[in-house]
Parts: sequence; structure tokens; C-alpha cells
Amino acid sequence: MNLNSNWMKDLRTEIFRRVYDEPVHPKNLWLDDEPLQHADVDEIYRADIGRLVARGSYTPPARAFPGARYIPAGESPDSGDWEQVRELWSPDGEE
Repeated sequence: MNLNSNWMKDLRTEIFRRVYDEPVHPKNLWLDDEPLQHADVDEIYRADIGRLVARGSYTPPARAFPGARYIPAGESPDSGDWEQVRELWSPDGEE
């Protein structure tokens, strides 16, 4: 909220027209169904990114990286001790 200017008038949204000529994300995904869990939604978003790569709208990085993923509590991607990771995020190692 900038009271000194109205920057919305300055947006050049027409330059993104080609990106949105075809749908990126499925519309009305949860119109009749309940929202999905994190892991399922991650797959939908990765499919969206895949469509943008296939169109040439997005260029993937030079090195492959799995990216951020939802990890449910109690599971570890490297079969390590998840509690050790939690300690890193708590003040003074306390939960």
C-alpha cells in the first residue's frame, strides 16, 4: 500500500501473454472434491512446471536438483534421525 503512487498501472502484463495462451494449472481442481494432501499437490505443481518446460516458457537449471518436497513428520529422506534435524530449528536444542 503505497499512498504516493499507483504501480499497478505500470505493470507490463502483456509480455506474459504467450505464457498464458494455454492453461498452466488445471482449472476448478477442487470444485467438486476436497483439497488433496501435500504430497499429491506437490505432484500437481511439478506437472505444471513440466508443462512450462515443454512449452519453452521455463528453462530448467543446468544441474538437476529434486527441489523442495513435503516431508511428513517422522520421516527422513536420508533415513537419518529426524529428531536431530528438529533440534536445529528449536532454540537451544529444546522443543
